[in-house]
Amino acid sequence: MRNIFRVITFAILFVSVMYFIGCGSEGSKAEGGGVLGKLPSIAKKAINELEGLQDDMMKAYKKMDEKAYNKAEEKAKEVKKKTDAEMKSIIEANNGIEIPFEQEADKDKFLIKNIKVTGAHFKRRDNEAYINIEATFEAVVDETGTLFTYLRFVDKEGREIKGWAVLMLMASRNKPIKAGETYTLKGAYSCIENLQNADKIIVKSREEWESKKRE
Repeated sequence: MRNIFRVITFAILFVSVMYFIGCGSEGSKAEGGGVLGKLPSIAKKAINELEGLQDDMMKAYKKMDEKAYNKAEEKAKEVKKKTDAEMKSIIEANNGIEIPFEQEADKDKFLIKNIKVTGAHFKRRDNEAYINIEATFEAVVDETGTLFTYLRFVDKEGREIKGWAVLMLMASRNKPIKAGETYTLKGAYSCIENLQNADKIIVKSREEWESKKRE
């Protein structure tokens, strides 16, 4: 009975290991020269540590060593907590990190005035590091519904950088939008370790967002 319980316990722990699989990263410079400064390299360093700890958990699982598994799991939590605090400190010290941008679409509806990174953190159950993004815009025309757009990071050659598109939504939905007034869009971007060479953000259209979802 004890052996059956132990197998079940480790099966549950094994499932949790699967959540530590990140989104992968592209080759890039150690320190990076992109608009996010040290944030991507800090995230990449943490991910390397987490992947090593993931290997330790897998080995512990195969050996049915619950103590070693729990030790590696706790260490992974510490790495995430420490990294979150380090990234938060950098962002707060700069009162948010402003990102250069180019608006390609929807200028007849709204004009982006500012885009900045307002936070960064690891997800609790995997190796993905996220940045929170806010975009301030001025409405060009009245709207009865909500607005959304999406963003893509590009490098200096204009190539899109691997990672999720940033779906930007209004903080307060379904409220009338008045021309000339200022509003905020919010979103998040995963795999920030891939942004070491990011140069700017491109603001895309709703139609292109919809077409990307169908790919």
